Amino acid sequence: MSDSILETRTLANGATLTLCDASRRQAADRWIVVLEARVRIPTRGDCLPADLMGDLSLETVRNLLGETVTYTSRMERVFVSNEDKQNLINRFKDAFIRNTVPYLSTPAFPVRFIQKQIRDVRQQQAWQAAAADSRQDPD
Repeated sequence: MSDSILETRTLANGATLTLCDASRRQAADRWIVVLEARVRIPTRGDCLPADLMGDLSLETVRNLLGETVTYTSRMERVFVSNEDKQNLINRFKDAFIRNTVPYLSTPAFPVRFIQKQIRDVRQQQAWQAAAADSRQDPD
């Protein structure tokens, strides 16, 4: 089953939030109910304030991560009846908007998320380089 877009909105920091119903049938009348939130963060100067970026240049961000970075969050519950499915999606959506959207909308969120993604990419590159070195070193 493909994801059904429930809502799309532009956040105060320039990122785009998309809420999707990614539920799928588990059994005859039972569902795995999933609300997936995706925040697309463009790697543009207006979305990444220089005073928060520190020594990280926009060029470095784009070279390592591309033109957009996506934050994903999922709320999930299994074995939900047909009758309860839509109500649960609505509750997930309301809770996410109430509790998480204010944080995702702050100017600091895109920068912090991008800094974490860059740390992760650099760490992965270091591990790959170490693995390549260990394969070349016959002991």
